[in-house]
Amino acid sequence: MAYLAETGYGKRKSIGYGALTSAPSVEPFSGFGGPAGSEANAFVSLSTFVPEKRDPTDGYWQIMVKYGKLGEEFAVSENPFKKPLLMLRAGAVFHLNGNPLREHYGRIVEDVSYLPPEVARVVQYALGLPVAMKLPEEQVK
Repeated sequence: MAYLAETGYGKRKSIGYGALTSAPSVEPFSGFGGPAGSEANAFVSLSTFVPEKRDPTDGYWQIMVKYGKLGEEFAVSENPFKKPLLMLRAGAVFHLNGNPLREHYGRIVEDVSYLPPEVARVVQYALGLPVAMKLPEEQVK
């Protein structure tokens, strides 16, 4: 946390955005108190993500295009942009279909930069953080 406070975090950190005057305290999080165990029949994603092959497909979602930009020394390169990436928007809901809720869905996407891999190995964090929920039975396919 101290490192992030000093260097900043996120978009435009190279020009001073995202820096903190002091590191916040970190406290344990005990969850949202949603449906427990077998009561959950779906999840809602708190973040945008790119599904992986084993992720559920039965649900409700919207697609967005992320136009990312490289950071650090590559932000001022000849082409500082990442390749456009199709992602599912935060708030996507998927049926669990009897499967247990996982800690995350999605994946790390490789080959998102126009730079040659020998210059920089650029990846995009595209994991969705799920919260268990119970959909009404008429909405379960």
